[in-house]
Amino acid sequence: MAIRINAAARAAQGAARRARTRERLLEAAMEVIATNRGDTTIDLVVEAAGVSRGTFYNYFPTLEDLTHAVADHLAEDARQDLGVRLAHVWDPAAQLAASAHYFLRRTRREPVWAWAALSVNEMRDRDFPSVNRVFMSLHRRGVAAGLFAPRDPVAAHVITAGALRAAQRQVLADDPPFEFDMEVIGMLLQALGVPAELAAAISRETATAAETIEPSAASAGAL
Repeated sequence: MAIRINAAARAAQGAARRARTRERLLEAAMEVIATNRGDTTIDLVVEAAGVSRGTFYNYFPTLEDLTHAVADHLAEDARQDLGVRLAHVWDPAAQLAASAHYFLRRTRREPVWAWAALSVNEMRDRDFPSVNRVFMSLHRRGVAAGLFAPRDPVAAHVITAGALRAAQRQVLADDPPFEFDMEVIGMLLQALGVPAELAAAISRETATAAETIEPSAASAGAL
């Protein structure tokens, strides 16, 4: 019995150690990607993480595999954070606006996180699948509720994702006042078919809640 218990304890310790090493690699990769963008290399990541190349390959066969893992890590972190913040927001237009404000506020407070998200998106040459699914669901509900115009959802997603990425870059470059966020998100809602006055009101109301956003525990520890 004691032998069996000791083996189980050692297995649990090994699993925890592997999880910590994987997390260290992901955290290092986020910082390296945020700094180097498309010039990120395995050597830069292992140096930042303080591990060997052999250790790296035990977790990620290629740099592309690491990039996908970082993307999943960023998306899951944001999904959990937003899930808490949007738990009591039912209107799809307000959910979309609140999510957009969240990303722009977090961009201001966590530029490394923002650069990592932007750069990973470019390195993978595609958007985060989980984010795409959330947008499509919101767009479908918004059209059904008569809030959004019944237009091509893929085109709507292209406009929305492109506008938010451009806004993120503007925030990172110039740190414009918060009114910039409200204008961008109000105009984005208009592009989706929300009347101008209502779009401005939704953006203003959801911006107020976004002002209380603090760095998440995961990102604060990582970055």
